[in-house]
Amino acid sequence: MPELPEVEAVRRRLERATRGRKKGGDMVSCDLVVRDGDVILPSRGLTTCDIAITDGRIAAVLAPGVACSAKEEVSASGLVVFPGAVDAHLHLGHGRDIAQPRVALDADQETAAAARGGITSFMPYVMATEPFDKIFPAILDVSHAGARIDFAYHFVISTEEQLADVPKYVSDLGVSTFKIFLNIRGGEGKRLGLPDIDDGFLFRLCEAAAASGGQVCPHPETIEMSWPLRDRLMAKDPEGKGGLAIWNGSRPPFVEADAVQHAAYVAGVAGARMYIVHVSSQEALEAGLRQRRSGSRIALETCPHYLTHDVTWKGGDIAKINPPLREAADVEALWKGVLDGHIDTVATDHVHRDAGSKEGGIWKASPGCPGLETLLPVVLSEGHHKRGLPLSRVADLVARYRGSGHIVRFIEYMDVGTLNGWRPDYVVASAELIARIAARWPLESLERNYGGEVAQRYAFADGAGEIGFISSVSQPFCGDCSRARLSADGKLYTCLFAQTGFDLREALRSGASDAELRALIAARWAQRVDRYSEQRAQMRAQGADGKVEMFAIGG
Repeated sequence: MPELPEVEAVRRRLERATRGRKKGGDMVSCDLVVRDGDVILPSRGLTTCDIAITDGRIAAVLAPGVACSAKEEVSASGLVVFPGAVDAHLHLGHGRDIAQPRVALDADQETAAAARGGITSFMPYVMATEPFDKIFPAILDVSHAGARIDFAYHFVISTEEQLADVPKYVSDLGVSTFKIFLNIRGGEGKRLGLPDIDDGFLFRLCEAAAASGGQVCPHPETIEMSWPLRDRLMAKDPEGKGGLAIWNGSRPPFVEADAVQHAAYVAGVAGARMYIVHVSSQEALEAGLRQRRSGSRIALETCPHYLTHDVTWKGGDIAKINPPLREAADVEALWKGVLDGHIDTVATDHVHRDAGSKEGGIWKASPGCPGLETLLPVVLSEGHHKRGLPLSRVADLVARYRGSGHIVRFIEYMDVGTLNGWRPDYVVASAELIARIAARWPLESLERNYGGEVAQRYAFADGAGEIGFISSVSQPFCGDCSRARLSADGKLYTCLFAQTGFDLREALRSGASDAELRALIAARWAQRVDRYSEQRAQMRAQGADGKVEMFAIGG
């Protein structure tokens, strides 16, 4: 999809700000300067630079060390500085109403939650049956009065009057993205206070959006096909004891996939751009990709809950949502879509439901879940840490540091501690990375720097530096390990995977000399029998747990 003009303008400003700036240049004045962070910049990726901030806004992105008169200075050396996340899909309301904010506190509370999760801009959907030009000024006033972050709005189009005014919404109100609920048919819209629509309405909205430079955002469910499924399941399970699984069964993936391919095809015929919201299943993703390959201009979105939860979640009816949570295989298919770049955005679809709205069983519980705080943490923990860097991007990372003097180390994802949800299938073996990198830049094996070094060292054959691989899973490395670790509470651990540590506090408190401590530690080390990397499979099969957590002992 082409970049928006304002995005391209920001890109040019950032490139000008970081190009050719020298130490001792023109003095910049600001309230705060963040020094030496590895900043993610548009088109340039990680770039070490300084960020000047004035009145709570970024005033300049500077080359490291540019002279700057600041009231406060913070070092970000060794840290990655992310742009604030944009949540492109949520519902902001009042009380149990999710249609629109009514008072400043509505915007205040929800934007506080967003900021806590790393979101600095969000775009709620406004639902109403009135013409939006009549109510939008009041919504903006309430939002400005309470919001802690930047915001914009989408409109949900559901009436003939709203449809006729689409060109005016774009030209006069600056709103160019329009949602349509394909599931509000046969009275389904009563819960939201919206009238039913049909395929003719969808087609005319696509035409209006195409003519006005707008974009259509459908909620994709061919709801008529779900009704007989729902009725059969309710007859068998009237109290909804089947929970999330039965809710998924009543609105299965093919109901979503059919609507995705149908809506995208209609948009293509009308010449409209389309943004498919909350893709929840492998079938829906594949349907969208087929339409994209056929020429439809569509973007695909998924949400944190579809990337983390499935129908087996123990929380039960609290996670009722439309479309439903799916199977574990769908979770992994969506992650593959994210990592491959087929899914364009991750957004929360936040709805401020309280626990009381989920009572009465799965059939009566209200759909939707809060999630503003989850967006960036989920992408980092589940995407980056658990599933690793996509192989397609490994070469780009290596290219950045070749010839820089920095040595990149790739470490296989380890089952340290008990909290990181490690699974063997998350691991990318060093051998695979070595082969991929060597195919582009020939490598030569190097000797170890010292006994017990765990990294396999390689030099680029063209002299452009060194790279290393720590095969912490695919190759045992306990045999000549020489690393002991001391925890913050004074215990000596002889292995990164140890279950218990040797308490040194008594010796320290009794006044033991350095020589006595050295002898005590040496004796303990001589007695070590740790071989976890060699015995991993056997110990995991036996249910060995209780390993010390990484945060207690460091790397």
